[in-house]
Amino acid sequence: MKMGEMSPLRTFRLQRGLTIKRFAQVLGVSYAYLNACEVGSYKGIPKTWRHAIETLGADYDVLNAAQQAWRCRQGASAQVGGQAIVTRAVTVAVVMPNSASKRAH
Repeated sequence: MKMGEMSPLRTFRLQRGLTIKRFAQVLGVSYAYLNACEVGSYKGIPKTWRHAIETLGADYDVLNAAQQAWRCRQGASAQVGGQAIVTRAVTVAVVMPNSASKRAH
């Protein structure tokens, strides 16, 4: 993923003066899970966080949409086991011995 632009979820947390540890406690999740969400390892913001986010003064749907749009700009569009899959094509050349020529000898 690209570096530089901070995620909307992290911006939201920092604007409220919350440490990642404190925000994780408010949400009832681990520090590691919150960090993974902030850096875009997951597609969006868990729906179970709606109440806490709205209690802290944000519209959950708007923040979630912003988080998803940010994640797309970073180059990720899917996840597997909590890890982002980057959607850039990579060409790999594999050189295999010619099995037909080996049989001819």
